[in-house]
Amino acid sequence: MDPEDIDLAREELEARLQAMTGLTDMPAFQRELHSLKGIAMAYGLRGFAEAAHLIEDRIAEGRASAMLGGLLESLGRELDRPAAQAM
Repeated sequence: MDPEDIDLAREELEARLQAMTGLTDMPAFQRELHSLKGIAMAYGLRGFAEAAHLIEDRIAEGRASAMLGGLLESLGRELDRPAAQAM
């Protein structure tokens, strides 16, 4: 995959993560999280996609609502990883 495409995907994911920090509607949060996971998978950002999936699981189990800010930060850290590690 073209490194420029991966950089663009990372920028989009970062912008969408920032927008999610203000979401209080859990169904909207879950839809956006699912979309982020799909974007990450499409661009081979497996670490990010796996982290997003983990958060989806925690939400489904009812264990994530109090930790959403920290969970979003962990997704942001996945974006900071070098592309070779993220794939």
